Amino acid sequence: MTTELTFVERTTLLVLMAESRPLKLTELRTLGSELSAKSREKLLGAELIGVEKVGRGIVVDLTDTGWARGSQEFGAPTPSQASRSGGKTLYTLLRAMRRYFDRVGIEPNEVFLPATAGTTQKHASIDPESLVRNSYRHLASEPRAWVSLTRLRGALPTLDRSALDAALTSLYRAQEINLIPEANQATLTEDDRTAALHIGGQSRHMMKIDR
Repeated sequence: MTTELTFVERTTLLVLMAESRPLKLTELRTLGSELSAKSREKLLGAELIGVEKVGRGIVVDLTDTGWARGSQEFGAPTPSQASRSGGKTLYTLLRAMRRYFDRVGIEPNEVFLPATAGTTQKHASIDPESLVRNSYRHLASEPRAWVSLTRLRGALPTLDRSALDAALTSLYRAQEINLIPEANQATLTEDDRTAALHIGGQSRHMMKIDR
C-alpha cells in the first residue's frame, strides 16, 4: 500500500534525489525542504529514507524504495497542497521531464548523481568508473571476492573523493557492482568508517563485481 505523502515530504524525496547523497537536516532546509520530526519519522517508517545520527546532527538518505517513490513524482498530477505558483511550476517541470525520460528511455536514477569536484590531472582523461573496475580487479584475491572500500580508496589516492563516490553510486544503481555493510561492525576501524559510502540508508564498506 502506497503511503500518502504531503507536499513537503514529496519535495524532500525530490531534493534527496537531486543531490543524490546523504544530507544533514540543515542542508535539506537550505535546499528548500523543511522536514519536521513527524514527517521524518513517517518517511523512515515507510522505509523511504534512512536516518543516521552523525556527531550532533542528523543525516538522512534515500533508500532504494525512496528512489522508486520519488520517481513517481515525475509525471504525477500537481498535489493539492502545491497551491502556490512555485509548487505548480515544479510539477509542470516534473511532467515535462517525465516526457523526456520516456522518449529517451531513461529513469531519474540514471540522471541524478552526486556533484563532482573534478579529478586530478593524472585521472583527467580516464573514466572514474573504469578506474573502479580496474582497481577492483587488481585488489580482488579472486573473481567476485569482496574488497573493502578502504583498500579501494587507498588504491586511488589521487582521485577526488566526490568523483569516486559518484562512480560507485552510478555503478551500484546500474547493478554493475554490489555494495554491502560490513557484517561484523565490531571489526571496523576508523579508516573503514571514513571510507564507507552512505547509500540507501546504510553505510556500505565492501564492494564486489559479479561479472
